[in-house]
Amino acid sequence: MSTSVLSGIKLNNFRAFTAPTDIPLKQITLLFGQNSAGKSSIIKSLLLLQQSFSNRATRRNQPFVFSGDSVDLGSFSSVISNHQTQRKFTMGVTVASSASTTSSLVGDQSFSIEWTINKEQTKISLQIELSGRTLRFKSKNKDETSYFVLESESIADFIQLFDENDLLTDGDPIIRDLVSGIEWQPCFRFGVGGLLPGNLVGVERAGQLHLLQGETFASHFDDSNAITRPSRLQATWNQNILLMRDRLSNKMDEIAYIGPLRQEPQRFGRYSPTDDSDVGSSGENMLSALFSDKKLVMRVNNFLALMEMPYKVKIHQLESQDTLGSVIHMSL
Repeated sequence: MSTSVLSGIKLNNFRAFTAPTDIPLKQITLLFGQNSAGKSSIIKSLLLLQQSFSNRATRRNQPFVFSGDSVDLGSFSSVISNHQTQRKFTMGVTVASSASTTSSLVGDQSFSIEWTINKEQTKISLQIELSGRTLRFKSKNKDETSYFVLESESIADFIQLFDENDLLTDGDPIIRDLVSGIEWQPCFRFGVGGLLPGNLVGVERAGQLHLLQGETFASHFDDSNAITRPSRLQATWNQNILLMRDRLSNKMDEIAYIGPLRQEPQRFGRYSPTDDSDVGSSGENMLSALFSDKKLVMRVNNFLALMEMPYKVKIHQLESQDTLGSVIHMSL
């Protein structure tokens, strides 16, 4: 079974990066440079993406969350290079597979995603590179409902992507119109708060949105012209965009940031339940994290022994909890 790895970042007009810049990532990546050269910008771009994905369950119209639990970047104005708010910034990531695969469409294949947004985050452009094809999407808004449209220049790549996966031979109604050259564009839901094109929900012809069978956007959309035949292309896209979302989301969840300034370890502390891998950016949750997981304590002690340090960490819970609550104690 292959696993995904985050293999690259792309930044443009993001803090110190005033020109398109590709940053490759390896199992260990060391960043060197002068002050304000962009080292922290690389790290903070990933933290921005992490907290934007972690807020995917909330209802919001803006894809990027500039201030949150992972990082506080202020606002778009403080992120855009040289505070030139009339410009747009681009941020992208590449998710690669550690093993070759022939899976259909996304599967375990490598893919890249780039986002470009303006100050209000009302004009969102999205580019996905997959299987040697480039799919470009742009956001649209109608009757206070936002959705993505596949740009006309990507229609050919869209056809070829599905042609390579034997989806053009079964009389699919969408594919039939697509191949025949009728002017229309596929439309997709705003997935993950506008970070990804979600399910294929309809097509747009002459500025009119026609929903597919069983799809609804909102009550003010007229679906009287809905396509009634089921679409194999729709099912295949929906399945694969879900795989892409999960793979990217999992990579974001795995990011653990430890800041440059850390608290001194405290011998006593009040226990608060925490993720066993989350020590906090300053190490403030270390005591609770160790208390939550005895195996983690064993791993710490194994590393101490490996480094020939003559100590072992022990975590205890104090007995008298009636008035103080749950208090824990660390000893060496």
